[in-house]
Amino acid sequence: MTEILCRWLNEEVGLSRQIDHFNFAKEFATGYLLGELLEKHALQNDFAEFSQSITADSKLNNFTRLEPTLKLLEVPYDTNIAHAVMNENHSVVTRLLYQLFITLGKKNKMGLTGVAMETMRPSGPVKLESIESGMYKERLKQLTKRQVDLNFENLVQRYQAKQKQQEELAFKAKFEEEEKFRKHQQAQRIRGLEKSRQVRNKQQEMMDKIREATVKIPKPPDAKKSGKSRGEIRRQREAEEVKANIDAFEASMKATIPPVSPAALDDIPRVSRDVSVDVEVFIRQDSAKQLPDPLSVIK
Repeated sequence: MTEILCRWLNEEVGLSRQIDHFNFAKEFATGYLLGELLEKHALQNDFAEFSQSITADSKLNNFTRLEPTLKLLEVPYDTNIAHAVMNENHSVVTRLLYQLFITLGKKNKMGLTGVAMETMRPSGPVKLESIESGMYKERLKQLTKRQVDLNFENLVQRYQAKQKQQEELAFKAKFEEEEKFRKHQQAQRIRGLEKSRQVRNKQQEMMDKIREATVKIPKPPDAKKSGKSRGEIRRQREAEEVKANIDAFEASMKATIPPVSPAALDDIPRVSRDVSVDVEVFIRQDSAKQLPDPLSVIK
């Protein structure tokens, strides 16, 4: 449908602007091309008063002047349709132009002019339409925002877009800063791990050197490993002390008593000579003694 209308507007009607599928609704949003279309069919006598501006006042002026002509053609048209065309509603613009395409085609076949169509209309509907036209203008003014309001909305939209852009930039900068800080922390962590590894290696090397330089002193044999009990060791120590005392006593006696003849020596008791033998016999006898059986003692 849009392609047919574009071909009709560009080739047959020959509007001042080229119409295609992409700018179809946008070009008719001001109402200027609608007035040009009707003017080319000798229906819009005040087309010189139309404006090509995109301001709200220009749109209001153009669509207010279109209303009587569209009513003359008996094309369905009201404030809602006008407001939808201003807002570039593609479906509403397409339906309106299709109705104009059919109506203007019939008019051309019948060879009617605008004046002839005015004279053919009954007076009653004309008066009613004049009243409706006043209501249409007031209603259209209410629906159409003032240019000041539109400018303010555009300003707010630009501000919001700028604010959104600034927020995105701030978020991006914050993200980059956090990423940089994370990389810095990761690098510090890696350096710390490497430093710890080097310290451990140095400590290990030092411990190895200490182990190599350590002199191992053999431990003295344990009493249990020697095969003797504590009592035997104590008795042996006492016997050695007694023997040492006897030897000291003999030495002192030899120093104080003058030497005697060999014959006299035979008469001296051999006490000192047999002391060591008696001590050893005493130790053997004492060690040979066994402790009594605990069961026999209890009995």
